[in-house]
Amino acid sequence: HPDPLTSGGANWAIVAEFGAGSRGPGGAPAGLEVLRGVWHNVVAQAASARAARTQFENGFGDALVTYEQEALRDKLRGKLKSEIVYPRRTILSEHTLVRIDKNIPKEDRNLVDAFTQFLWSAHGQEAFASYGFRSVDEPRNAGFQAIEDGFHISDFGGWKRAKADIVEKIWKAQVLKELGK
Repeated sequence: HPDPLTSGGANWAIVAEFGAGSRGPGGAPAGLEVLRGVWHNVVAQAASARAARTQFENGFGDALVTYEQEALRDKLRGKLKSEIVYPRRTILSEHTLVRIDKNIPKEDRNLVDAFTQFLWSAHGQEAFASYGFRSVDEPRNAGFQAIEDGFHISDFGGWKRAKADIVEKIWKAQVLKELGK
């Protein structure tokens, strides 16, 4: 498991783990139990999702919490030596395009505009799917396993609130403290 103190991917994982439990019949207490269960079994942490994956590939642990696209890309290339296990409920991490106009030279604006348009085009979405990323165009996700209950960071009030309420108050202040980690 990547370390939530240093890894953005790990913060996604904490919210996914808590959300998977809390969206069921037990609510927030069930989310806390899922976090406890996962973190009771964490044997190694790394500074980043990439470093956690390297640890796993080198024999640390018997499961890796990671982004879907990492495993799918390896599967597409015939390099996956493990099984992909999908949870019934999990967060859908949505990556955004941020364009900072003041940093784009005038001569590059047309290129940046064209790239932005390409990302949302059929060809752009096809490229995302070919690299293991889910497309915003649902029919292109035919090769992906369905997620029964996918949820979003907005379901927890956005990142600022989720970080304070789930990562800091629940995971860090309760789960880690209880487990003595």
